[in-house]
Amino acid sequence: MDRSSTTSWVWKMLISLRPLAKMFFRVSIGDGKATSFWFDHWTSQGPLIDLLSHNAPQTSGISLHSTVHDVCGILGWKLPSARSRSPILKHLRHLATDPPSIDRGPNSFSWNTGTVSRHSFSTSHTWNHLRPFGQIEQWAKLIWFKGHIPKLAFTFWVSHLNRLPTRSRLFSWGVSSTDHCCTCKLQRETRDHLLLHCDFNEQIWGTVLKRLGQPPFIFAEWSVLINWLSSASPNVSLTLKRVAVHATIYLLWKERNNRLHNKVSSTASTVFNQIDRLVRDIILARREHPDFKTLLQQWFAHE
Repeated sequence: MDRSSTTSWVWKMLISLRPLAKMFFRVSIGDGKATSFWFDHWTSQGPLIDLLSHNAPQTSGISLHSTVHDVCGILGWKLPSARSRSPILKHLRHLATDPPSIDRGPNSFSWNTGTVSRHSFSTSHTWNHLRPFGQIEQWAKLIWFKGHIPKLAFTFWVSHLNRLPTRSRLFSWGVSSTDHCCTCKLQRETRDHLLLHCDFNEQIWGTVLKRLGQPPFIFAEWSVLINWLSSASPNVSLTLKRVAVHATIYLLWKERNNRLHNKVSSTASTVFNQIDRLVRDIILARREHPDFKTLLQQWFAHE
């Protein structure tokens, strides 16, 4: 990359960052040097280029490259004697902006996020100020627990929000010609049927619950599964329950997609073996984590 293209790239980057800097970057005037008269946020209401028109530098005779120090003399503001200086003077007086002075020392800079003012840039504080905050849902800890696998947690999260592109949803959009479950081909392929009630998947859930030391039962609906994940069970940790359920939902959805798109079907025992292997790998990869140290023993206890 040559020098001209590098300069162009830097300039474009600075332009793109200017709206962000205008929101948070503040300058407290000291001697006025190294602070742009037009573009820096040194007045109480923002950069002068935004308070006045964009042709103000041309009509006022004050260069775009002028610093605050350049526009100040011993007796105060030294603005051109042109007729156009009046709006600038009015703004400076209205904003009660004092001229810079060498006696104040160099300018000071701050990054303001809400009511917090810092002398250094903070990515986390800026991000937290920009993004909208919502109430933390009770079910969040069931998905984003310590040691979760991102792709498994994402699939479970989309499933919990009932946003999986099941055949019933695709059919309602006019994308699919049928809404029948591609596994049993008898019932409508809704989230609850596909992941909880389908005969094929009930076999897999029975084996998973057995490995967790739980009596066999059927989750009547998704909320029952969530309540079970939230409640403590004897002889099995909440972390192992969540790891096993995440792996089960992920591989059930993967099996559905293989049948629909690749025309490849697996038996219930094959899918459970995949779940078993995935749960083992997750635990072994995190065996030094305090929450995972005894999980392999619990997983094998009812083999």
